[in-house]
Amino acid sequence: MRWIANKREEYICGKFPMEIELSDDGWCGLKYELLTKKIEHIFFCATGITVASILYDGKISACPHISRDLTIQGDALKERFSNVWSNRFKLFRNRNWLKKGKCKNCEEWLYCRGGPMHYRDKNGTMKKCIYDEVKEVDHYEESLKSAESLMNSRIRIQDFPTIF
Repeated sequence: MRWIANKREEYICGKFPMEIELSDDGWCGLKYELLTKKIEHIFFCATGITVASILYDGKISACPHISRDLTIQGDALKERFSNVWSNRFKLFRNRNWLKKGKCKNCEEWLYCRGGPMHYRDKNGTMKKCIYDEVKEVDHYEESLKSAESLMNSRIRIQDFPTIF
């Protein structure tokens, strides 16, 4: 990730010919998100908020990658999709119920909101946390400090829009 942050800084300064971004399926922590992506591409799981699916059997799902026990919200063969979209998906739109276990006291909760739903079991328990994995990388804190000046010149954390 340090390499991506450095290449983004070089691109901004006109020293690298191509804009690159990190592509991931989980929250990497606010500092790395800001250093490795455009602000509009910062990770947030949009499952059930702006994303829904109609599965092969007509079931209306928040995401085909999530446990069917958690994601099925209706049946397009029996009810109008617009009605299901407007009146269900509540557990995806208010994620405070996910603030438990590892997430309960996490300093990144305001931005992450529990990470990707496909890393949760049918009870909402976190099975995998990308942020935890990123923190385990050697020299995580030193790499953040060395790149912090770039982040501060691009955006201030207090200017970061909250998701809700």
